[in-house]
Amino acid sequence: MYEPAVPPLAPGNAVAPTGAGRAAHKELPGLPLGRALRTRAWWYTMLVLTVAAGVAMSVRLNAVSLFGEQGYSATEVSLSVSVMLVASVAGQILAGMTLDRSRTPRAFVPFMVCLVLGMLTVFAATGDMWALFLTMGLLGVVTGAESTTGPYFVGCYFGMRAFAQIQGITLGIVSLVGIGVFPVLAEGAAESTGGYTATLVALTVAGLIVLALSVFLPAYPSPAAPDSDVGEPEAGSADERMGSY
Repeated sequence: MYEPAVPPLAPGNAVAPTGAGRAAHKELPGLPLGRALRTRAWWYTMLVLTVAAGVAMSVRLNAVSLFGEQGYSATEVSLSVSVMLVASVAGQILAGMTLDRSRTPRAFVPFMVCLVLGMLTVFAATGDMWALFLTMGLLGVVTGAESTTGPYFVGCYFGMRAFAQIQGITLGIVSLVGIGVFPVLAEGAAESTGGYTATLVALTVAGLIVLALSVFLPAYPSPAAPDSDVGEPEAGSADERMGSY
């Protein structure tokens, strides 16, 4: 992704330079970890990805009991989960193409629309297989798009200086809360209320909230200057703008 500071070693000279001959280490452009985690961009990104994952995974992990209550057999639900997994691959590819071509975080908005539509079609899935497939297909597109969008947002917003750390923390929170906590709370709420209706309404409202948040995601900062001496964006570009987030 970045040009090396020195030419690659020739085949006949495979010993790396040492001592005074070694090239000085230079930080990659971007924000340090602590500063990135205090920005509005990171909080918005983390909330959108976590809630989106939580809504979709609450349906997927509780699918047998949820759709069984609506008249589907376990075999039919298992088949719909396979549809969801296939759709997630399509979501990954579509999100990559969309984000690369648009260069704006609002390119993620259509996928959040799919999340809301998927939750609305849950209410219509009452025995018809095509309604069930449509529901799981829409939610699958969201889960795939989310896995592509998370690292892309981290790279665009914060650069490569602490990319692995920021991505690791973001993915950890999304996995812990969105995949580990949301489905358990959804099932607990369904058991306490005697059905999934209230739970589905709450998940749909959560989808609408993250749809609104995705509309207001901050714009990407300006690219870092390639000749920056400190390894961070120049004043007036990414480093300065991200500080205001």
